[in-house]
Amino acid sequence: MSIVYAYFVVKFAKMKQHICHISLGSNVSAAYIRLAKEHLLGLFPGITFGPELCTAPIGMLHNFTPFTNQTAIFETILTEEELHSILKHLEHKAGRTIEEAKKEIIKLDVDLVKYDTFIRKPEDWQRLFNI
Repeated sequence: MSIVYAYFVVKFAKMKQHICHISLGSNVSAAYIRLAKEHLLGLFPGITFGPELCTAPIGMLHNFTPFTNQTAIFETILTEEELHSILKHLEHKAGRTIEEAKKEIIKLDVDLVKYDTFIRKPEDWQRLFNI
């Protein structure tokens, strides 16, 4: 084992693992949730998903199509900002656009609800994680 390899093994082992709770949602198709799950499993092998739920839309003014929602928990060494960026990239990759969001068409919504002890979205935390 080279000294450089050993250095990075030790450095990685000392990196703080952050516990993250996310929510996934779509009012278009559960297929978008499945697509996101495939990507998330590749990024975070230890990720655990909650059950898939069909829920009434919240905050929609014109589109009352039910949402497919799912929650997940995993650990990562990524910063909050890095993780947020990855989740928004997943939305974009699924085809989410600002124009459609304005029309309340949500192909994929992936939100970081809790990062370690910081609850970023208290309403979602209470509603989706039943806390």
